[in-house]
Amino acid sequence: AALAADPDTGEDSGRTLAREILANHGIDAAAVAGIDVVVARAPDGRPARSGDATAVVQVIVPVTVTPLAGPIGGFTWTARHQEPLDAYRSLAP
Repeated sequence: AALAADPDTGEDSGRTLAREILANHGIDAAAVAGIDVVVARAPDGRPARSGDATAVVQVIVPVTVTPLAGPIGGFTWTARHQEPLDAYRSLAP
């Protein structure tokens, strides 16, 4: 997200990367309750210098899984990760 040309592209890239990471960890897409990526924006709509990119992922965790009934009960687990955007990127070369 920090390297994207605009915040919308950065947010889309962040969501795609989050899905790839979940799949690499063996988490089924059906267990994902939500993925939200937010890039801080400056008043002109560009990524905010010294702002943050924040990702929030929610996954449904079953309490138990039975062969016949499948998952029984469960709760939602939420993970958050925040990274600073490049503080010098928007400066003129």
